[in-house]
Parts: sequence; structure tokens; C-alpha cells
Amino acid sequence: METYFTWDYAGTPFELFGPAHIASLVVFAVLGWLVLRAGDAADDTRRQALRRGMVAVLVGNEAAWHTWNLWHGHWDLETMLPLHACSFMVWWSAWSLWFDRRWMHAPIYFMGIAGAMQALITPDAGVYGFPHFRFFQTMIAHAVLVLGGIWVARVDGFRPTLRNGAVVLAALNGYALLVYFVNLAVGSNYLYVNGKPEVPSLIDAMPAWPWYIPILELLAVFFFVLLWLPYRRTPPPAPAGAPLAPEIVRIDS
Repeated sequence: METYFTWDYAGTPFELFGPAHIASLVVFAVLGWLVLRAGDAADDTRRQALRRGMVAVLVGNEAAWHTWNLWHGHWDLETMLPLHACSFMVWWSAWSLWFDRRWMHAPIYFMGIAGAMQALITPDAGVYGFPHFRFFQTMIAHAVLVLGGIWVARVDGFRPTLRNGAVVLAALNGYALLVYFVNLAVGSNYLYVNGKPEVPSLIDAMPAWPWYIPILELLAVFFFVLLWLPYRRTPPPAPAGAPLAPEIVRIDS
């Protein structure tokens, strides 16, 4: 068992779209569907319990990741601050889902799905293939982020609009600018705004820094619009306390 928690793992390395990767995607898709179905059918109390169950998985999984790095002496400011998009979204999503903060749902939907889905398809698992701890930690973190994004729209009633998608994109750009200066200060590369990642990724197929950044911007716009399209004809839910439209009763003569 200890073999699967080692830092210098000598087992089977992670294989992109290998059997373990594909199987995990299928398993998470089925489990996510079951959770969403349960949320649809639950009353408020059970729905809150499911919501907080997702929070427990998110926070517990993230705590295990930090503990593992600390145990092996690899926790440092350059790599372990929660400044990458998905690391930041773990805590944002956890806070919002636990306390049911509706105003925080737009980033969960747009960033949680668009960002974490890409990380599920091309995970940064390094050499750690199935069944190493790092394999499960990576896949679980991003799978629950995607699930949280779908949950707020399907179960909690959030209705994405182009406006709140644009607000999330603007906030993301402001956040990236702040992280750029943090990277300069501590010698890190969070969000990969100061250079390409060291591990293989889709960014490798793009031009050199900084020219891949506008391409990432366009991809973000594309995915945000794609996520808005299913709801483009769906009116937003009425604000709490708003009067309901009078029921029209037809009387046949």
C-alpha cells in the first residue's frame, strides 16, 4: 500500500486516454449522474446534505494533497499556494456550496466546468498512474468541480447569462494579472501566465509566451458561450419574494 503514496513512483505511469483514464471518466460520469438525480428528487434538507457531501470530498481531497506534499517535503510557495484556477475554485466552490451562496454560482458554473473539464481530459498527473494516490487525487478534484458546476445550474436553479459569463471572464483576467505579479515575486508560474507549464499540455501546441495567452482568452470565450447556449432561451428564476404571475383560468362557454 505504501508504494501508492511514494513520491518516486516506479509503477505504471499515467497514460493519457489509457484504460485507467477512460474507466475513471466513465465511473465519474455515472456517479455524477446519480448525484444529480438524487439532488433533483431530494427535499431541501437532503439536497443540502448532498451539497455538503460534495464540499467534504473537495476539501478532504485538497487537504490530502497538501498533506502528501508536506509528508514528502515538497510543499513550497512556488507550487502549493491555491492560485491555479482549479485550486482556487476548490475553495470558492466549497464555500458557496456549503453556505448556498447564490451570487457565487456563476464562477462555479463557468470556471468549474470549462476549467476542470479540460483538466479531466488532460490531467496533470505526471508519472503517477493508476492506482497511485496522485492519480485519484487529480481525477477526484476536477470531477467534483465539474459536478458542482452542473449542480448549481440543474439542481439549484442558476441560469447562466452572457452578462454573468462576461463578468466571470473579466474577473478572471484581473485575477490573472494579480497572479502574474505574485509569480514574479515568489518565482512561481501559477495559471501559467508567466510561461508554459513544464509538463506536457495543450499549451505546447500554441505559440511561445506571451502569444499563447490571447489564444487561451479566445478559448475561454468559446467555452463560456458554449456553456451559455443550453440556457439561452430559459428565463432566470424569479427573485425570492417576487409575486407570482396570476393563473389564467379558461372557462368554456
